[in-house]
Amino acid sequence: DTFVTFEGGMNAGVEPYLIPKTELANATNVTVRGGFASTRPANRIITLNFQNNADIQNAVLNGNFQASCYYKPDSGLECLMAAIGGRLFQFQISGTTATVTEVTIPGDPNPAGISQAWLWQAEKWVIWNDGINLPVFFDGTTTRRSVGNVASGGFPDVIQAPVAIA
Repeated sequence: DTFVTFEGGMNAGVEPYLIPKTELANATNVTVRGGFASTRPANRIITLNFQNNADIQNAVLNGNFQASCYYKPDSGLECLMAAIGGRLFQFQISGTTATVTEVTIPGDPNPAGISQAWLWQAEKWVIWNDGINLPVFFDGTTTRRSVGNVASGGFPDVIQAPVAIA
């Protein structure tokens, strides 16, 4: 009996004899990206470059961490994004240094005390939602807040259910 690839990943929740040959029953410090099992990359120590901005440095190092995500724009450099203390930050990594830039909407941060938020990428956008305020969108260059429900194409922003006529 042999294996070829593990594109199904790891499935420790099922008895090993029941899983397909494309899944691992258990793995520690292993990645299966690309299908083949290999040792997980080592953690690296990254120096943060705050570009001599004490406000950003204080916000990142002392703020309440809320969420983060990896961002791969349509064009430009990939980066990490983080919501910290109600503000949005971009971490551009080059070698062992990350340049930290604040991309919060000027004068429109989210609440600093919220303990959890969500950041994810959809198409070219990073979407930041804290579950209370309207979401924030970042496209790699510009950050803007949603305007909420807006009627488009002449349709009302509230659709009412049809009424049955007897």
